[in-house]
Amino acid sequence: MESWKERFKKEYYELRERFQKLDMMIDQYEKGQLEFEPKCPIDLLKGQRSTMWNYLKILEQRAKIEEIKL
Repeated sequence: MESWKERFKKEYYELRERFQKLDMMIDQYEKGQLEFEPKCPIDLLKGQRSTMWNYLKILEQRAKIEEIKL
């Protein structure tokens, strides 16, 4: 596989993992189960999650166009 495709896949999987962790953290926060109190507002974290989600969807579209199996 071409090196740029490998980097692309690595970026996608790293972003997906970070998105999942942030999503779990927000879920735990909303349920009152988070072991710490974030310093930044929850709305900011939700904005970050939304942006990450949109970026994941863009990468998935690009992978389809570029014929990269994720």
